[in-house]
Amino acid sequence: MLDSVAGFAAPYVTVALAGTGMSALVLAGLRLVESRDYRTRTLMMFSPLAGSLLLGLAVSPSCFAHWLQVGAADALHLICSDPGYAYIRSICGSWVTLMCASFLAAGAVVTLGYFLGGRALRTWYGYRRASDDDLGGLREGIAEMCEAAGMGVPVVYLSGSGRPTVFSHGGHGEPGIYLSVGLLESLSRDEVLASVGHELAHIRNRDTLWVSAASGLKVASAFNLAGFLLEPALSRDREYLADADGAKLSGRPYALASALVKMAAAAGGGAGEAVLGGLFMGLFAPGAGGRGLLSRHPPLGERVRRLLEPV
Repeated sequence: MLDSVAGFAAPYVTVALAGTGMSALVLAGLRLVESRDYRTRTLMMFSPLAGSLLLGLAVSPSCFAHWLQVGAADALHLICSDPGYAYIRSICGSWVTLMCASFLAAGAVVTLGYFLGGRALRTWYGYRRASDDDLGGLREGIAEMCEAAGMGVPVVYLSGSGRPTVFSHGGHGEPGIYLSVGLLESLSRDEVLASVGHELAHIRNRDTLWVSAASGLKVASAFNLAGFLLEPALSRDREYLADADGAKLSGRPYALASALVKMAAAAGGGAGEAVLGGLFMGLFAPGAGGRGLLSRHPPLGERVRRLLEPV
């Protein structure tokens, strides 16, 4: 009995171990890559997430086929038809349940993060299109940075929140920059432009796509435990890259560092804003100054150090 169970479960155990092992090796190997080589690091971290999904799909068709009472694709699953081995069928059923649940959850994450992110921001937090009067002459500075970046000017939205926040969404639909009244009131003009430059870099670097895809792959490959560390690590690297590119776009690295410090000092926020910072690209989110392995934002001190350190 135990031999039969072990033989039947072996492909699924192998996939889980292989996916987790690939991710763990990449996490260890990141120490060998230059910390500012963000694009290479992104590809390294993304690959095992995609590889885990492909491995999971490779062992799934025959299991799904047999579970749905379609002809099984391999002889191994014929044992499920024997009433004397009904307990083995539960292994197949457990895998089918895991894959179905993780795929549904991954679809929800990608849909919200990439396809509906901008609409969700506007609905949840009452953002509206910012007028020229709202921006007080900032629009010209934003247009200049967009021209330097070779990109169109995104729509700028404004919320009435008194807490300084800035987000961007560059997924499906028209890209947008989301500012709060608190940001405009508590930061200087240079600091606001530097913050917007960070968000423009997110849009130009297609970070909404990268992060949404990585989040979806992490959830879809729920059997890859190390993948739950890879995805936030990838997000932290994309924040470092947006800091570096945004500072170049605005020409204001000191102002960006100052904006980060001010936003950290003003950070409070509730659970809703913490979720918001995890789903969409933002300069700073509540708890972003932490050093946890699951944090999607880098430690504040390291971000400031990289901004002020000569390259």
